[in-house]
Amino acid sequence: MLICVFILTSNTLAQKNTFTLGTPQMKRLIGCWNDSESKEWRYGFFEKFAIYNNDFWEYQSLNFIKNKAEITLNKGEDVLKLNISFDSKADSICTITSSTQKGKRKFIRFSSAPDFTIEDHDTFIDNGYHQDSVTVIGYISNTPENTSVEITIPNFFNENEDIYKIKTDSSGRFHIIIPIINTNSLFIDSEGCELSIHTIAEPGDTLLLFYNNANNDTRIMGQNGRLNQELINYQRDPSTNELYKYSLRYDAKMDHSVYLAEQQKIYDKRTKIVEKYISRHPQLSDKFKMIKHNSEFMLHASSLMQRRFALRFNFNKEFFNSEYMAYVDQLYHQLPQPYTIYGNRFLTDYLGYYNNTMSSNCLSNTTTIIKYANKKGEYELTTQQKNDLSAYEHVMSERNLGKYFGVDSLEIERVTKPYKEAFERGKQLLQEKNIIELCKKYESMNNEIMELMQIQEGLICFDSIAATPILKELIATKTFCEYMHNIETPLRNSTIDYFKSLVSNESLRRIVLKQQEVYAHLAKQKLENVESLKSNDGLKNISDANELLRQIIAPYKGKVIYMDFWGTWCSPCKAEMKYTPDIKEALKDKEVIFMYLANNSTEDSWKNIIKENHLTGPNIVHYNLPDDQQRLLEKLLSINSFPTFILLDKEGNIIDRHAPKPSQKQELINRINELLTK
Repeated sequence: MLICVFILTSNTLAQKNTFTLGTPQMKRLIGCWNDSESKEWRYGFFEKFAIYNNDFWEYQSLNFIKNKAEITLNKGEDVLKLNISFDSKADSICTITSSTQKGKRKFIRFSSAPDFTIEDHDTFIDNGYHQDSVTVIGYISNTPENTSVEITIPNFFNENEDIYKIKTDSSGRFHIIIPIINTNSLFIDSEGCELSIHTIAEPGDTLLLFYNNANNDTRIMGQNGRLNQELINYQRDPSTNELYKYSLRYDAKMDHSVYLAEQQKIYDKRTKIVEKYISRHPQLSDKFKMIKHNSEFMLHASSLMQRRFALRFNFNKEFFNSEYMAYVDQLYHQLPQPYTIYGNRFLTDYLGYYNNTMSSNCLSNTTTIIKYANKKGEYELTTQQKNDLSAYEHVMSERNLGKYFGVDSLEIERVTKPYKEAFERGKQLLQEKNIIELCKKYESMNNEIMELMQIQEGLICFDSIAATPILKELIATKTFCEYMHNIETPLRNSTIDYFKSLVSNESLRRIVLKQQEVYAHLAKQKLENVESLKSNDGLKNISDANELLRQIIAPYKGKVIYMDFWGTWCSPCKAEMKYTPDIKEALKDKEVIFMYLANNSTEDSWKNIIKENHLTGPNIVHYNLPDDQQRLLEKLLSINSFPTFILLDKEGNIIDRHAPKPSQKQELINRINELLTK
């Protein structure tokens, strides 16, 4: 869990002496001035303040004498004196003498950020993945006071994004300090204007942004000012629009080898567009070239591994062919560093694929205890016994999944037939007296063992996947964070000890331990409006899907019902929940019920997520039905993905099986209001 410190610029930044924009002298001065040699942005002069050296400065005095200006700036106790001589023929050219440097330097006021002209061969900082921060300072002109600015950082350790929000002050400025763990991508957006840029920040960076909402002019100053300006210029260059032409339509039926070949062609075409842009701008920094090449590389790798969702990972598992995975394995071994710059999507899918191929989809109490005892050295398993237990888990998994998905019993028998002999041996092993006694011994520790083994399922490919020591620690931290994010409850002490045995990096340790503290605190919080959580007692004997649905919605006749089928394990589900409070507030006095039906969710996780998102109240209803009943409803309503949102009218009729999501706020509010008027 990352901690953010927000620091708004104080009123002391307000200019004591405001200079009128309309005067000819100020018109000459106002704007962004770039060094004539390097083309880097060095000074910004505006009506109420100036920008220099990655910060805001106040005007202490400003005198114009013909084609010259004498300016004294101060920032706290720091004083900067400038003598400016404007070119007699061109208002956009001047020379500046500064009290902080020797000699005169020539500057040019460009209407938009120019290309840089000096070579830059700097490389990125890799701080070894230790906690640090980046300071983002900004000035957004021609927007109202309190314009909202949103800075998003992809969270390397789970599927979330860390979002930091701040509002501009009366002068249009903001100042925020954001924690980062290594060089990272930052996405800066504003709801009040068209500002939307991708930047890169290194540990300890200060990034100063100027954005003019009137003409979309965007300038960046700071340690990585040049790189970020190059990224913005690239983003806005019309020639790069051609990149959007090259993406492959998702087709689950396409042969994997054909898909691989098509993706390779797309990667080649996109890379050529990047190379063409670089050849037209020969002085681009090495950092920029690295970012654009590696971004295309990671997009290519991610596109290939996203195809894993076209595979069957439930009943009768399906795998990529050897050619496909040999190519992807090669990409994995070329992962660019620092890993945090490019996000975790490829790594998540790559590890997820191998974990799925090696996992049994079945963790029974008995087999889990035996594996646990074997790892502790308390019960030794032969290689054949390990294989027999794996076969047993596999067959049981296929039988259960086959039944769940309505697969014909003959097909289940056909799929499991190759494992029949090993399954029988595994079954006999589980019936042996010493195994039964072992299970009794560990019965009291069953939940603790299950938690530990579930974590280890997420690390099942840990030893077989080659990785540097730090990547191993990143993968372990990521696995624990994702598990905690799924269960939303604190881990047991033995599980935390296991984590510490895998990770020695103190900053990575703090990420998990901080998350542990958050969930421990959440677990202790009192649940407000507990009546929103409905008991299943009155429904326990219902085995007919239509009757079950009727009973659940009956108390709310005369109200529009917005159903949300979700699960505590589902990240997109939980992401959508964060938008619900605003919608609930907008519809608080109307006849609307928000009904949540949780799939395969433990009681503690279920309650913690409800508390975390403040999802209780007079118009909110939660059900956590037994798995069999939940499946009845999902089958009746054709729920095959999560989250799924359904709208019912005031008579209980299903009106929309694919209702707008909470993130589609206005569309959803309009749809509900429409039903309320009928």
